[in-house]
This record gives sequence, C-alpha cells and structure tokens, in this order.
Amino acid sequence: MATEKSPDALEKFETSSVNAATLELGISEPVNALQRFCNRLDAVCGVEARGIERIPEEIRERDMSYKDYIHMFTIWFSMNCTANQLTLGVLGPVSYGLGLTDSIL
Repeated sequence: MATEKSPDALEKFETSSVNAATLELGISEPVNALQRFCNRLDAVCGVEARGIERIPEEIRERDMSYKDYIHMFTIWFSMNCTANQLTLGVLGPVSYGLGLTDSIL
C-alpha cells in the first residue's frame, strides 16, 4: 500500500535548515568546534572544499585571470628552487666545466 505524503510534510522538508550548497556538494554540517573553525577558515582564505575533483564549467565562480597564472608559476618555480635541485644544477658548471646553456640542456 503506497502512502502519500501530505503537502505540509513536503513544505517542512523544503524549508528545512539544509541549504542547497550542502546538498549539491555533499558537504555535511559541522559536528564539532574544530570542523566549524576549519569551515570558517576555508571561507575566509578562499580554499575550496571540493578536494581534487574537477569543477564543472557551469558552477565555476569566475574565469582564470593573469594573477592565477602568476600564482601557478610561483608555486612551480618555488618547488624547483629547493636545495637538491640547486645542487644538481650547479653540478654541471662546477664538476664538468659546462656553460649555462649546456647545463640547462
């Protein structure tokens, strides 16, 4: 026997405290103070809560700007300026007498 839900029950469900972003992204409501603090910190710093999943074009907030490309280049450049990479880069001119062009190639 199928039971039909009353319109009042549907109205209560639609006006519940769960927002659309929570349902759409699958984010649960915070249960403790640490999770609430992390959510607030993410909102202030602009960190995305989606993780590594790709964001579809239709729900992206803005287009890429030149500042975003500069930020990506800075991250790439800084990870290549570590001590082991610089040591390896100096190895060519010091040990083998190579010039800058030969060391880069």
